[in-house]
Amino acid sequence: ASPPRQSANGRVGADLGWMASSEPAPEFHIVGDAVMDVLAVGLSGLPAWGGDTTADSIECHPGGSALNTAVHVASLLRSSGSVASVSFHGSVGEDLFASLLERQLESQGIKAHLARVDACATSTCVMMSGGCRGDGSGGSGGCTYITCAGAAKRFSSEHLSPLVEAMRRGLVQDAATPAPRRVHVHFGGFYSYGPLRHELATLLPRLRKAAGESGGPVRLTFSVDTNAAEPGQLEGLGQDVLDQLDLFKGTRTEVEMLSGTKGLDEALEELTRGRGCAVVATDGARGARFRSGGASDGAAPGGFAATNGDPPLGTCPTCRVEVKDCTGAGDAFCAGLLVALVATSASLQDSTLFACAAGAANCMSVGGCTVPLGIESVRALLEAQGQPLPPSLGSFLQRHCCDA
Repeated sequence: ASPPRQSANGRVGADLGWMASSEPAPEFHIVGDAVMDVLAVGLSGLPAWGGDTTADSIECHPGGSALNTAVHVASLLRSSGSVASVSFHGSVGEDLFASLLERQLESQGIKAHLARVDACATSTCVMMSGGCRGDGSGGSGGCTYITCAGAAKRFSSEHLSPLVEAMRRGLVQDAATPAPRRVHVHFGGFYSYGPLRHELATLLPRLRKAAGESGGPVRLTFSVDTNAAEPGQLEGLGQDVLDQLDLFKGTRTEVEMLSGTKGLDEALEELTRGRGCAVVATDGARGARFRSGGASDGAAPGGFAATNGDPPLGTCPTCRVEVKDCTGAGDAFCAGLLVALVATSASLQDSTLFACAAGAANCMSVGGCTVPLGIESVRALLEAQGQPLPPSLGSFLQRHCCDA
């Protein structure tokens, strides 16, 4: 057998699938909202108009669903010793918040591609949190939001030239290692998109075409997380887009709204019927439910379909934690899901279990990505819950502990 390859920081990658094999390190491209969050935590209730209420703290934090996910993806990969690259693509205004968001991304080792939109404010969200359940899904207090969409409402495919060029970029292949370049593009915070929400159906084939022009084999996969609170925020996410996705992640409510079906299992079946897209739905205290893609007509490759021995449908339990703030729990869940599926090629079931722990771990601090997730914190949380480490993730989760 060939000796394990050495990563750039000197760590041996024998326990990461892509590092132990001849595969190049994966690339992650996260597309979507970059928002400055003004977070009021510990509210006893919302004030009447013209009234006042108290909060335990009021703080400013970089956020946005897509940005939160990007920060956690980068941190999880970095804490595992991975040399995988993470890029962020979004739009901002010409103001101080834009500079702060760019600085946050770069501090996490993320390549920031932030299109500056003239005469437009950077997206800002005032979030009022009154507490939530220990599973991180929101509870009797939950969260309430006031949003200035700003530059996000102008976000379009015209701002994504760096993403298209990244797809075209070739990879210098070792003649002895002709493995395909592995690239994943995640569209986060779909609810916030401007013109881009109606352009995905044509953008996805454009990206596939660009990847095909890179001069080498590419395994390109796509995912979407909507963060929608009402049906109108799903506008643009039609059959022509779903047929091209490899993964859709949402809440139970989002999955039911998108499918037009009541009942989670019925909604999962409807969304996966006849297409290769896997669907993972968070379901509050019940954890998360997943379903692999069904038969595909070839529009999407079904990159995360169930393999032999893996259940095509199942539930993973949530982790109970002492909650400080539930902001961004779903974004952290999504980050864990993407890292497990793409970086380790774990099964959909194991990846969903890992994602549940990642989402819960984020609830133990204030803000959507104020404390970026690490492999050790997720591993420790799984062990504390009495959850056995999934076989396809065991060595990955133990890596940071063993190298420390």
